[in-house]
Amino acid sequence: MYRVYLDDHLLFDPTVEELVILDPQLDLQDNKSGGFDFTIPPTHPLYKSIEKHKSQITVKQDNRVLFKGRVLDDEADFQNYNSVICEGALSYFNDSVVRPYTHQGSVDDYVAFLVNQHNDQMGTYDHKKFKVGNITVSDPNDYIYRSSRVYPNTWEELEDKLLDSLGGHFVLRYEQDGTYIDYLADSDYISRQKIEFGENLLDIKRFTKGEDIATAIIPLGATISGEGEEERKLTIESVNNGKDYLHDETAVQLYGGYIFKTVEYQDVTLPQNLIQRGRAELAQAVRLGLTIELTAFDMSLLDINVDDFRVFEYVEVRSEPHDLSALFLVSKMTIHLTDPSRNKLTVGKNFNYLTTEQNATDKSVSQLKSSVIENESLNREIINDVSAINERTDNYWQVNNEAGGTPNMLAGNKNNEGFPNKKGSTIGGGGSNDYPNVVFADYATISGGDQNLVTNVYGTIGGGNSNSVHGDAGTVSGGDMNGVSGAYGIVSGGLENKVTADYSVVSGGQENNVNVNHGTISGGQGNVINGDHGVIGGGENNMVSSPHAGIFAGKDNQVTFSGATITGGFENKAHNKCSAIVNGERNTVNSPYGLIGNGLNNKANSNHSTVINGENNTANPQFSTVLNGKNNQANGQYASVLAGQSNMANGPYASVLAGQNNMANADASAVISGQNNMANYPNSTAMGRNATAGLEGSVAHANGNFDGGGSAQTQRAKFIRQTTTNTKVILGINNTDESLRYNDDKLAVYNLDYVVMAQSASGKIKVWKLNVVIGNAGSGLAILSTPNKSLLVGTGTTENWDISFTVTGPDEWGLTEAHLEVEGSTEETYWMADLMMTELSLPDL
Repeated sequence: MYRVYLDDHLLFDPTVEELVILDPQLDLQDNKSGGFDFTIPPTHPLYKSIEKHKSQITVKQDNRVLFKGRVLDDEADFQNYNSVICEGALSYFNDSVVRPYTHQGSVDDYVAFLVNQHNDQMGTYDHKKFKVGNITVSDPNDYIYRSSRVYPNTWEELEDKLLDSLGGHFVLRYEQDGTYIDYLADSDYISRQKIEFGENLLDIKRFTKGEDIATAIIPLGATISGEGEEERKLTIESVNNGKDYLHDETAVQLYGGYIFKTVEYQDVTLPQNLIQRGRAELAQAVRLGLTIELTAFDMSLLDINVDDFRVFEYVEVRSEPHDLSALFLVSKMTIHLTDPSRNKLTVGKNFNYLTTEQNATDKSVSQLKSSVIENESLNREIINDVSAINERTDNYWQVNNEAGGTPNMLAGNKNNEGFPNKKGSTIGGGGSNDYPNVVFADYATISGGDQNLVTNVYGTIGGGNSNSVHGDAGTVSGGDMNGVSGAYGIVSGGLENKVTADYSVVSGGQENNVNVNHGTISGGQGNVINGDHGVIGGGENNMVSSPHAGIFAGKDNQVTFSGATITGGFENKAHNKCSAIVNGERNTVNSPYGLIGNGLNNKANSNHSTVINGENNTANPQFSTVLNGKNNQANGQYASVLAGQSNMANGPYASVLAGQNNMANADASAVISGQNNMANYPNSTAMGRNATAGLEGSVAHANGNFDGGGSAQTQRAKFIRQTTTNTKVILGINNTDESLRYNDDKLAVYNLDYVVMAQSASGKIKVWKLNVVIGNAGSGLAILSTPNKSLLVGTGTTENWDISFTVTGPDEWGLTEAHLEVEGSTEETYWMADLMMTELSLPDL
């Protein structure tokens, strides 16, 4: 299982719901720093902790460190999803420079010199320092001369003065006491897992490069000068019949003439040594460089007892249709942490090429190579023995020929006899002398076809071409180049379909792969199942990576968590458990139990969040909902946007029903419809155009844009207060002093209609009606009309109760407050006021 750490904090763990990162891709490469890219959603707890160059990233597979490095760059999109790019620890050598120097000595001394001067420049940042580890690269003279008059960075010097001249590989080892850098001539390791056609080889591409070919080499040595002579480079003329070059006549004819290349060896001072170095260089220069890019399923993901693939490690590749059977060095790996079906290996340089280039080949490599040769010999012996049996003309062959078949390689005959004494195996027909069908297991059957192979008991191939069954009771009904490696697996037909796990099924189609138990693909092309009990109904390039997940149709859809479902569409992604996408394009569910019904570029980012339809809609926190529309966001828990465009429900339980550019910013606030409305206080409601609900529980209704005459809005609000004194207090919101605030510079008038009621604990009641007009007519906010107060109801001895209206301000922010003040008695009294406010905007004066 893969985990990712940001500094010392866990950034990604597939078993922890809130630690989700999207599309994490790890690139590892021989003699390169490598990289790690991912996208982090804004809901991630470490979202704001990522700092360029400072943040350290570690990728682990179980307890093994695959990658260490730093954040190099990041880019946030419109939805604040941050795409992060990281580079590996070898890039730390780019942070130091090598001052002018001259060095003479061994390779070991030179590597230590460059590493130590780098470490000295890193100060107290120990994570950027390296310890010199194993060095197996050497010079034939055990002596090199290196110098520089410029200021390159350390990595440039390592490449130029070591890799380019001596070859080899820089490999980092992460130990308890620090990071070690090894400089190795060759790899000491061979993966115990093979890449085989019909087993775990999914795709293959070959690249043959001729750009580095040379048919003639001019080797140049150290700079020399005699007395009275100008400085010149040492050549091989004195030991090569007056010629300063070497050539390969066969290569000259093969590649159409001379292709010259100059190679310099600054540390070679004798022409005899120089010609030897030139001959070795020529032997390599005439060879075409072969690089092979493989897509292979890593079987270690399914079985911990299977060796995994690693960069700078040999792997045996066997594929008869591609004429491959050799050891190759893994030079590059691309690992998708949440989608192993997209993993790729790049291998280059056949093992046989390396034997002439490096004298000290690892013993284990040689032993394995011998083992491979011995196995090949044994296979040839088996084939020869079987061929000898095929030459017999007994009664069995007469029956087979009557069925129209041509000679096949048999594992038995009708009397259960024959090589290698397998019971009850049958080949019904088909095949040829050049492309026979083969059975190597008891009770196995090939009904016909061409070049089919069964190696496990009860395996069956109905026909077709180049099909293989390697799992007990596996079945291939027909088709071309289909393979079953798991027990009880089934491929019904199609082209290049693979079942590599038990009880899995591919019904047809092309290049479909089921790599885990109980998986099912009904058809389509390029579909992959990597999670147990996964289902893909059809479509193209769909991928299910987790158990009990399903994709039923569509193209390029991805399900990466258990229980997730995509029923169709294009490029949709369900990235968390029990998430679902019904249809649409490029929709993403990043949270458990999230749902997207349809649409384009919609995102459901938290638990139980839902987007039903529309485009670019986002439901970010848990239980939030966007029903339809475009560019809408539900950003508060239990918030909802029903329709419209660019609406935002930002507060918990907030809602926007429709319209454009509306915002419900507070708890349980709402915008019913319209444009550019805002409900900024809890339980407030806005509607119309440019309405602002600026008081808790208020209702605002507007029509206009308030940048000219004729625009108006109404707002209704409630005020309450409890008093036990005869001192004046402000009748505000929720028993506080909070009341009305106005911009002193805004040209507007406000008509305020109050109904005020007071009731004492003993049952005394008074009710007033008050009207006042305030506003800014060009000289600041003020009372424009004398407050009109009338007593509507009064009982008991309440003559000392009263109300009044005042305006104070403006304050330092240019705001003026309007207060309704009440005066009670020492008896506990409850006050409530209902306000209907009408706002009229004025034209600029």
